[in-house]
Amino acid sequence: MAFKMEVPALVLGGEFVSNRPYQMISAQGEDVQPKYNIHIGKDKRIWLVTTDQDPDHIIVQGGPGSQGYGGADLVFTLANGVDKITLHGPWHSNTDSLFKQTGIDLRAKIVTWGVIGRGREFRPANAYSSDSVITDLVYFDKEPMPGVYNRIQNLAKEMSDAEGIPLYYHMCSYGGGSTGPVNWKPTKPSDDKIVGKDPKEIVTDGL
Repeated sequence: MAFKMEVPALVLGGEFVSNRPYQMISAQGEDVQPKYNIHIGKDKRIWLVTTDQDPDHIIVQGGPGSQGYGGADLVFTLANGVDKITLHGPWHSNTDSLFKQTGIDLRAKIVTWGVIGRGREFRPANAYSSDSVITDLVYFDKEPMPGVYNRIQNLAKEMSDAEGIPLYYHMCSYGGGSTGPVNWKPTKPSDDKIVGKDPKEIVTDGL
């Protein structure tokens, strides 16, 4: 499935505010209903994979009393567009579990988007929260790209090893995302900059 994502114009050496509501959405629109092929796993449960093998829409049959999707009975349209299958309390699953159970390998087809920078700052957004900002960008995706889920984190590690300095990354996928450092060593209370706060207000635990 193709995805689109609206983000601000980025430049190398610039910054990215990772807490803003950037969302990856289907380029086909949410009203387009996927069609599924049925596969039987080693555990004898039914696995549903979309006809375009979208790694973000993997469904697995729940057991007796399953509370997946709130315990609802969900109806899925099969590949021919006519036949349907109803599953009680199915679960949304992932590429690793699908591969282990069925041998179908979609692990390198997960669509993600991300940025990598040399610094990270926390800037007050309001009285109750702060924005996480990746600064001094050294890499960013121009558009969502397929690959393994940790594609951006792995690239950040490679670049960090090559430069010999810690780097910071932010990545997102259709189902969520993460932000963090690579090769960062806590040699002092914090290497992150907290903008707009008196250093006396910064509390660190265990350091």
